[in-house]
Amino acid sequence: MKFLKKYNESVNNGTLLYYAFDWDDNILNMPTEIMVQTKDGDEVGMSTSDFAVYRSKLGKEEFEYNGQTIVGLDYSTAFRNFRDEADPEIFKKDVAKALELKSFAPAWKDFIECLTNGSVFAIITARGHESEGMRKGVEYVIDSLDKEHKSKMHDSLLMFLQLFGKSRGGEDTHESLSNFSKSELVQNYLDLCHFVGVSAPSRGGSPENPEAAKEIALKDFIKDVNEYASKIGYTAKVGFSDDDPGNVRHMTHSLSSAELNHEELWPYVTEFIIKDTNKPENVVKTTIPTRVKSYNDFNENQSQTPGLESSIMPFASFNNLMIQSDKSDRFTPGGDEMRQDPYLKQLKNKAKYLTKEENCDCCNNIESECTCDDDCQCKCVTESLVGRVDLGLLLKYKKWLESEQPDYFGGDRDIELRRKTFFDGLDGYSSIDTRAKILRILDSEVGTIPSNRSFYLKMYKPNN
Repeated sequence: MKFLKKYNESVNNGTLLYYAFDWDDNILNMPTEIMVQTKDGDEVGMSTSDFAVYRSKLGKEEFEYNGQTIVGLDYSTAFRNFRDEADPEIFKKDVAKALELKSFAPAWKDFIECLTNGSVFAIITARGHESEGMRKGVEYVIDSLDKEHKSKMHDSLLMFLQLFGKSRGGEDTHESLSNFSKSELVQNYLDLCHFVGVSAPSRGGSPENPEAAKEIALKDFIKDVNEYASKIGYTAKVGFSDDDPGNVRHMTHSLSSAELNHEELWPYVTEFIIKDTNKPENVVKTTIPTRVKSYNDFNENQSQTPGLESSIMPFASFNNLMIQSDKSDRFTPGGDEMRQDPYLKQLKNKAKYLTKEENCDCCNNIESECTCDDDCQCKCVTESLVGRVDLGLLLKYKKWLESEQPDYFGGDRDIELRRKTFFDGLDGYSSIDTRAKILRILDSEVGTIPSNRSFYLKMYKPNN
């Protein structure tokens, strides 16, 4: 089979793929409603998308919605459809409605690919369902697959059994089963998957910080993924997708933190891929490598509209380079310089090449210790710093300015992402004086900061 050949080529590379998904508006646009209160004492259901629009008004002012005057909501009952208490199968029923309406969200194809490839996955949602209820919803999706997809999934699961040295008792195939999801093969597969509703009663109910709760769930999944890969000596890549930009930012920062020791925590996981599906027409993908071998590994990849190629978050752990005025080698990775870092020598060599120093014509100091200000006639400060600014930071600055042009079509969210990406890189420099000089030099030598953004120049005003 063509599929088997493609699968074998992937496995022969020695890399396993695992997935983690948010559910609502990421895999499916669910019909689940939030119950809000009307002026006459009744309740009316409100969609999650409408709730996002009206939530700031709820309980604060009356407003019209679907012919009713809405006055507020009772938080103890408003989200009952997102939990199992009233109906243990409510999640499965809403999945069935969404499939009937073909309400597919941006990550639907990724989820089907995950299932048919037999990849272990995690569902991590802010809902309050217990694992069993969400698992029934996924079983319904599996039973809804066409014959071709079921065949691929069946063959993939058999090959994984062989890869991990497992055997199965029966020889039932999907063709002979009236309910494919209940087969021993699929049930054993789903036993490995994670179904996490971070607001579930078993997890303490609604968390104070949903983003942090999702982070804990994802890291629990990554821990299992690392163990699976270690059993057969393979490496693993883990994908995560969510439609909430706040969750995406939180996960990106968490997994790229300089304080995170990837090799100690998850030595078999080589890469994280995070997708922001908030805008279906512009899905932003961030790649976070955990084993950086060269500058070429600092790639930030994405699948999005041409012209928006830099709208991504940086891999802060390795991409932030600092100028240290008390070191002879001006650049060093963030963190303790004496740490065990197999790539430190390579970074230093590149830094030395970028920081070749000559004496300033005015004050006769080496360029890094030049006492001249920005008005210096010989422009030594400008030449010195521009030569030492990370090329990636220059690119991020240009991309930000490009998005600030009047004819730019990417939208406010993309502008904000580009701006934040640049300033995240700028904040990697250790001294506020250095950051101020770099920003002013970029403003004068590379491209002028728009007047409506000029407060950033004031924000980085150097110390005197």
